[in-house]
Amino acid sequence: MTDHYIVCGMGNVGYRIVRLLWRLGLPVTVITLGQREEWKRIGEEEGIDLIQGDARDERLLAQAGLQHARALIIATDQDLINIEIAFDARQQRADLPIVMRLFDQNLARQMESGFELRRVLATSALSAPSFAVAALSEEALCAFQQNGVLYLIRSLMVREGDALDGKTARQIADWQFVTLMLERVDESPRIAPDPETRFAPGDHVTLIGRKEDWDRRFPSCRRAAHTPSPLQRTGRFLRQHLAPRHMIEFVQKMWRSTSLPLRAVFLALITLIILNVFIFQYAMNLRFVDALYFILSMVTVASYGDISLANVSAPLKLYTCLVMLLGSATIAVLYTIITDFVITARFRQIGGRQWIPEEGHIVVVGLGNVGYRIVEELVRAQEEVVAVQLNPDGQFVRSVRDMQRTQVIIGDARLPDTLKTANVEKARAVIAATSDDAVNLSVGFTARQMNAQAQIVLRLFSPDFARKVRATTQIQAYSPASLAAPAFVASALHEGVRAAFVMNDRLFILLQRAVGEEWHGLTPDQLRQREEAVILLHRREAGGEFQCPAGSATLHSSDQVQALVWRRLRPEE
Repeated sequence: MTDHYIVCGMGNVGYRIVRLLWRLGLPVTVITLGQREEWKRIGEEEGIDLIQGDARDERLLAQAGLQHARALIIATDQDLINIEIAFDARQQRADLPIVMRLFDQNLARQMESGFELRRVLATSALSAPSFAVAALSEEALCAFQQNGVLYLIRSLMVREGDALDGKTARQIADWQFVTLMLERVDESPRIAPDPETRFAPGDHVTLIGRKEDWDRRFPSCRRAAHTPSPLQRTGRFLRQHLAPRHMIEFVQKMWRSTSLPLRAVFLALITLIILNVFIFQYAMNLRFVDALYFILSMVTVASYGDISLANVSAPLKLYTCLVMLLGSATIAVLYTIITDFVITARFRQIGGRQWIPEEGHIVVVGLGNVGYRIVEELVRAQEEVVAVQLNPDGQFVRSVRDMQRTQVIIGDARLPDTLKTANVEKARAVIAATSDDAVNLSVGFTARQMNAQAQIVLRLFSPDFARKVRATTQIQAYSPASLAAPAFVASALHEGVRAAFVMNDRLFILLQRAVGEEWHGLTPDQLRQREEAVILLHRREAGGEFQCPAGSATLHSSDQVQALVWRRLRPEE
């Protein structure tokens, strides 16, 4: 066999890779030590060449036609085995494109650069953004990072009177979105439709845009999203622009730990003090600054006699006495809030308890490889996270505790009391990401009973089972294997792959590449019309920034672009 693809390992991830290559109509040879009988039968029926044995045996690599293969994908579930296979393959053929699976991401980066492997990927890292995005909003087809910015690819149905109704693809482009696909009743799906195409109710439109633009333009996509209060918005502004983060977070924790009646009293007193600034400004004919100084000096009992009340009316003097009492009460309440926080924090420390967000947080159950990566993605998106882990000695427990905006609870998340400790009733979303499907289902159903408004996201090993759960419940369920497989296949087909996903029997691949002779002299509009690619970002000069290109801009061979290309798949049986 020549010009074929070799896949080593046919476990859950390997099988999905093999299926995707078969759906692309590409010749595949598989070397596997073991596989499910059902998968073996399907492979034989589809004409896939199966070689039984250990891929570390150099004779099996030769038997699989390594010298004439287009690429090698190594996808067993053992890092050391994958590395050994890669070394053997590199010795036999130095120019072979190799895509390898590794759990250890630090080692993956070293292997990729040190041994000139095309890509070294981890299923957990590939799938984590999709889990995080599913918790933050409605179902996303794909999520990827570019220069620290999170991009989402999402499909929406146009409804009468909504933001998309009556808009054209060109108008959507002015919002910094790219229209990837238009699906209309009784019509074939149109990839990259004409810019003048007008959307109508009933259409399904797939768009690509930054998460912040999605949140601003399509707030309805944020299911069960927590709307921050004015105080929270002010806190976020101060944290970002004025004050050190740790100080603002300390004040926020102190405020949230205070009982609601005490908060109400304190805010009422502060409001009255602010009103009194304007009252004394008018009554005593003072400048605003002088009135503010006068009130604060009385409230804090630090009056220096700068402003005398000797010649004012008796009613104003009596009112001033009331303001003094008001100031004393305000200071007393402030001291009560501080004391309450310090004592509560001390008791929590003694009892091994932690401060848990009051509302709007995301609960992540399970801190394995996938769970840890999900927490990383959520923290990167500035979300507050409460992680629940059964084993206190778990590999990533300490790392998560050291992160900003995170808390870790040790306990069994299947128990309602544990979820209550994580304040699931007021959580924005719950992600069950343990390595046990039954546990994840139990956590998901329990969380749904406790909080009907929260977004529930489950990690399930079987893609077929995940699809059934999505179809029969209001719960989002995903398989890391199915989320990761497109990236492995895309990396074997192309260099510079940034992300990949499957939609409507097509494999979509996001690439960063030089324009080259193939696209030299063409414009983004011409590539779109020829259904070759959608140019998302364009960089003319080396070291420059990527920009959204004009549709009529001519591309040169030396330019760098980020482009979305696609290949048709056989229908899934």
